[in-house]
Amino acid sequence: MTPVRDHQRQRCYDAESSAFGGTTMAVDLDWESVVALVATVTHHPWWRGLGAPPPRLARARTDARRSVADGVTIRIARDGQQALTVVHELAHHLTTRLGRPDPGHGAWFRSTELELVRLVAGDLPHCQLAEAFAHHGLQVERWDRPPSAATHRCDALVHAGPGRLLGAVPLPAATEPADTATGGGE
Repeated sequence: MTPVRDHQRQRCYDAESSAFGGTTMAVDLDWESVVALVATVTHHPWWRGLGAPPPRLARARTDARRSVADGVTIRIARDGQQALTVVHELAHHLTTRLGRPDPGHGAWFRSTELELVRLVAGDLPHCQLAEAFAHHGLQVERWDRPPSAATHRCDALVHAGPGRLLGAVPLPAATEPADTATGGGE
């Protein structure tokens, strides 16, 4: 049996990077924060209202290069301990549990990911990802379940750990220290 090729996977990754690279969605989290983020999302009334069981969460093998979700367990790779990866894998889990026809990175997956981004990070990041999907030529199915509207959103979900940053907040640019060795002007 020949495996089905997921032709949209890389374009999906590229869209996520263009929407959230350099933001708090891409900041490395410690394992406790990953666990807290998954628990907060899957115990949220919106998730519970969908009737999907929460995934089992596990660390991927130490040599794993990618995080994966199979509809039962989400395995997070060491390099994938970020809110964006957690949301991405939760979208795979939820897409499978809701019986969506495309288990890869297709239009149903993307609509599910958009709803999870709205829940975790808010409306602006949701719009940023939707625009990135469109820019990369990726269609999104119409979400046919209760939306994760702002009235259902948990504040401060992006970081379940210290700081609790809201949304996909841009990280400050690295700045060079002022050159004090020259003593000012000439």
